[in-house]
Amino acid sequence: MRRDEYIRKLDGYFPLAGRSLRSLRTRVRTLLARNIAAASKRAFLDAEPWVVEEVRLADDQIIVSGWALPPANGLPRIELNGRAFDTLENHRREDVAAVFWQRLNAAESGFVGRSVLDDAVFENDYARLSYVNAPSPLDTGLRRDFYYLDPARESFALPDSARRARVIGNDDEFGFRFLGATDFHRLSAASRAFLGHGLDSAGAVLDWGVGCGRIARYALRNFRGNRFVGCDIDAGNVRWCQDNLGAEFHHTGLTPPMPFPADAFDVVYGLSVFTHLREPVQDRWLSELHRVMKPGGVGLFTVHGMTTLDYADLSPPSYLALKGRVERHGIVLGGANSDLVGAVDRPEEYVNIYHHKRYVRGHWKQWFDIVDIIPGYVFTHDLVVVRKRK
Repeated sequence: MRRDEYIRKLDGYFPLAGRSLRSLRTRVRTLLARNIAAASKRAFLDAEPWVVEEVRLADDQIIVSGWALPPANGLPRIELNGRAFDTLENHRREDVAAVFWQRLNAAESGFVGRSVLDDAVFENDYARLSYVNAPSPLDTGLRRDFYYLDPARESFALPDSARRARVIGNDDEFGFRFLGATDFHRLSAASRAFLGHGLDSAGAVLDWGVGCGRIARYALRNFRGNRFVGCDIDAGNVRWCQDNLGAEFHHTGLTPPMPFPADAFDVVYGLSVFTHLREPVQDRWLSELHRVMKPGGVGLFTVHGMTTLDYADLSPPSYLALKGRVERHGIVLGGANSDLVGAVDRPEEYVNIYHHKRYVRGHWKQWFDIVDIIPGYVFTHDLVVVRKRK
């Protein structure tokens, strides 16, 4: 007899005894979760997350608010274009502490920065927001800065809400613009660090999984390379890009090939693509990406790694169970994903996938040299930097 059936029967015969058993089970589970949480506390996470939740231009001020997991001794310091905010307020964020229960002092993470809105804020088109005393610096020297483009300097039309939702999981206009600009700059910084130049000046660039141009719209603002190409399995979004972004875009299938010759691209980037492919399909794409990249070319691809687990708002037992599965198996199916239902063929093949960095280093080396894996470099995703052998 199953335990739940046993308790129901017991409750029917002896109501007090049944309630006592249920109460005891609840107390044991609560105590176990608390003990796991206490034992799992860490001074730092693999990627020390911080988030800008809002940027407001009000009267003569720019106001930036969000949260940043604090250093061991002190509070997070946020800067605007390399300078301290005129005022920076810190406050507790119990909601952040509830998600990041495994991180010490996570509640001391809230901030609001205010500065005068003068010409210097958008002197370079973008306002750059930096966490200057982040407790976990990147080994490569790359920064996890955020970038906010002056709204008056947007170059392209904005996709409608349904298109945005298919790409980012919601129709938030601010998030689409703000994180699109930020991800472009972070990818460009990675390209500069590992290839010697940013995305806007690479010879030939492929945006693999372009969607409705969330990143491409910023890459194309001042593109000085020879060729910029985007491709995606969402035919409707590809048509929108063709009509609105003024570059070369192609519809591709869920599986290869792509309509490009061998050795065509200096840089290929793909955000939130490998995060949704089962291993057999993943391997076919790794082979195809190897084919279209030039020898010595760089690939920038994101995966769901430990940072995604840290963000997942799981209970301590569920967190440790999923973490253990990913560590043991290397690649794990996390469940179905419905974002592209109605927009692509075979949407059931579009799923959520977790990767362990050990698996990526061991399995992907069949096709590429693994240059680096940067935890949490693109929001909740880890960035895998690969190079095609010459």
